[in-house]
Amino acid sequence: MTKLKLVLMSKNITGRQLADLAGVSYSTVYKYMSNHRRLSEKVAARFAYFLGVDPSEIMGLVSEG
Repeated sequence: MTKLKLVLMSKNITGRQLADLAGVSYSTVYKYMSNHRRLSEKVAARFAYFLGVDPSEIMGLVSEG
Protein backbone atom coordinates (compact mmCIF):
# COMPACT_ATOMS: atom_id res chain seq x y z
CA MET A 1 0.00 0.00 0.00
CA THR A 2 1.31 3.49 -0.76
CA LYS A 3 1.81 6.07 1.94
CA LEU A 4 -0.41 8.41 -0.07
CA LYS A 5 -3.30 5.98 0.14
CA LEU A 6 -2.72 5.49 3.86
CA VAL A 7 -2.75 9.25 4.52
CA LEU A 8 -5.89 9.69 2.42
CA MET A 9 -7.61 6.96 4.44
CA SER A 10 -6.50 8.48 7.76
CA LYS A 11 -7.77 11.91 6.71
CA ASN A 12 -11.01 10.42 5.35
CA ILE A 13 -10.35 12.00 1.93
CA THR A 14 -10.94 10.20 -1.34
CA GLY A 15 -8.61 10.17 -4.30
CA ARG A 16 -11.26 12.03 -6.25
CA GLN A 17 -11.40 14.78 -3.61
CA LEU A 18 -7.61 15.12 -3.67
CA ALA A 19 -7.69 15.32 -7.46
CA ASP A 20 -10.24 18.15 -7.28
CA LEU A 21 -8.22 20.02 -4.65
CA ALA A 22 -4.92 19.63 -6.51
CA GLY A 23 -6.36 20.37 -9.94
CA VAL A 24 -5.38 17.04 -11.50
CA SER A 25 -7.39 14.18 -12.94
CA TYR A 26 -8.57 11.34 -10.76
CA SER A 27 -6.75 8.87 -13.00
CA THR A 28 -3.49 10.65 -12.17
CA VAL A 29 -4.13 10.39 -8.42
CA TYR A 30 -5.19 6.76 -8.85
CA LYS A 31 -1.89 5.93 -10.56
CA TYR A 32 -0.01 7.38 -7.58
CA MET A 33 -2.28 5.62 -5.08
CA SER A 34 -1.87 2.24 -6.76
CA ASN A 35 1.89 2.65 -7.33
CA HIS A 36 1.56 2.66 -11.12
CA ARG A 37 3.38 5.99 -11.20
CA ARG A 38 6.18 7.13 -8.90
CA LEU A 39 5.30 10.20 -6.84
CA SER A 40 7.83 12.96 -7.54
CA GLU A 41 8.91 15.40 -4.84
CA LYS A 42 7.15 18.23 -6.66
CA VAL A 43 3.82 16.40 -6.85
CA ALA A 44 4.21 15.12 -3.28
CA ALA A 45 4.69 18.70 -2.09
CA ARG A 46 1.54 19.78 -3.90
CA PHE A 47 -0.55 16.91 -2.51
CA ALA A 48 0.95 17.34 0.97
CA TYR A 49 -0.08 20.99 0.98
CA PHE A 50 -3.72 20.06 0.45
CA LEU A 51 -3.53 17.16 2.92
CA GLY A 52 -1.82 19.21 5.63
CA VAL A 53 1.15 16.83 5.98
CA ASP A 54 4.86 16.82 5.26
CA PRO A 55 5.68 15.54 1.74
CA SER A 56 7.79 12.73 3.20
CA GLU A 57 4.63 11.33 4.83
CA ILE A 58 3.07 10.51 1.45
CA MET A 59 6.08 9.34 -0.55
CA GLY A 60 6.86 5.67 -1.04
CA LEU A 61 5.34 2.43 0.12
CA VAL A 62 4.28 1.15 3.51
CA SER A 63 5.96 -2.14 4.36
CA GLU A 64 3.40 -4.83 5.05
CA GLY A 65 4.70 -7.35 7.46
